[in-house]
Amino acid sequence: MILNNGNIKKSKLLRYIILDDVSQEEYIDKITKYHKTIETQEFKEYLEIEKFIHDSKIDIKITKNQLEIRLEYWKSEIKKLEQSSLIFKNGKIVSWNKIRKSGHISRQNTTIKPYEYGYDEFYEYNGQKYVTILIFTKPGSKVNTGIYYPIITIRYDKMEVKRNA
Repeated sequence: MILNNGNIKKSKLLRYIILDDVSQEEYIDKITKYHKTIETQEFKEYLEIEKFIHDSKIDIKITKNQLEIRLEYWKSEIKKLEQSSLIFKNGKIVSWNKIRKSGHISRQNTTIKPYEYGYDEFYEYNGQKYVTILIFTKPGSKVNTGIYYPIITIRYDKMEVKRNA
């Protein structure tokens, strides 16, 4: 199912990040199982930068036939600021949603300016590829108090990772 309505509990990964009702061992087990489902050639470069992009600055650029998410993050191993882009060919934002404290996913009527990249989940549904990205807003921004986390769902054909040193 596409993560744009219902409850976050139907997700494979985001549910364990958002809801704190599992032990550390179960959490690590679920993340390991999820990573095995996306370990394909398409995600090879993504998996190399995945551990760095949480809390990275985010900027979304939409062009005619692609959606680009520019990320700026601190790579602690080499103590250097790096930039990468997740490029989704034929990418389209399917929906802007919010996850309430109860775990219910509902429509976000206004577009939120994302500030930081949170977590993501890649999946397929009816032969289409999707990614749902949990985002964080700028500290101090006025966001409806009923929102626990804003999320974006993107449908795409192919993903590429472009690294900028």
